[in-house]
Amino acid sequence: MESPIEIIIGIVLGAVGGFLATYLKKKAQNRALLEDIKRLEEEKRAVEKKFVVEIEQVKKEHNLEIEHRKYQYEYKRKVYSDFCNDLDKYQSQGQVIFKERMMPMMTRLFSSIENGDGSAETLEFSFAEYFSEMLLLCNDLNLAFVEVKNQTNKLRLITSDEAENLLNELLVNLEQTKNLSNEFMQYLATPAGMQDKENQANLTTVLTDLGQQNEVIRTSLIKQMKTELQSI
Repeated sequence: MESPIEIIIGIVLGAVGGFLATYLKKKAQNRALLEDIKRLEEEKRAVEKKFVVEIEQVKKEHNLEIEHRKYQYEYKRKVYSDFCNDLDKYQSQGQVIFKERMMPMMTRLFSSIENGDGSAETLEFSFAEYFSEMLLLCNDLNLAFVEVKNQTNKLRLITSDEAENLLNELLVNLEQTKNLSNEFMQYLATPAGMQDKENQANLTTVLTDLGQQNEVIRTSLIKQMKTELQSI
């Protein structure tokens, strides 16, 4: 039979053993918890790092997109602006040809006829000289049209189908106007054309109608260009 001391010692040892077992189990659990916390922290930092990298990449792509759109806008705006300037220049050249060059030529022709001896030879010579000068004007007008037409090549590379259709309409109108103007100027450089007031009026009416159509098409084209710039 165990003595009271042995019983007490047994109880104490049992209690200590139970405590140690519980302690060691708890310590193991704490260690596992700490390892889990450490792992979670590492995963958290990895996620945060990945998130930061992705955010920076998105910002970089966004900035690149902004720069690309800015460059696209500036380039497109310049091409549109240059074309409008070329078109203005071409139409100004047409006005110069008619007002500042053709009218003085007609004045010289009338003066030559008035101051001549009235013979058929003199009249033929005056009109021949006038016709030669008129052909030079027609050639200048043709060259100016070719130049503005060539300027449309760059525009076609960046514009929409809608704008290109309007551009084609505009070029057809300009070419018709140019051809009719050449016909008109050469017709006026002949004695019959100089005296045919009815045909002069008809040609003038057609040229006026073409000019009005030109303004409508041009206005629509510029409006379409502005819309495209605003959409970038």
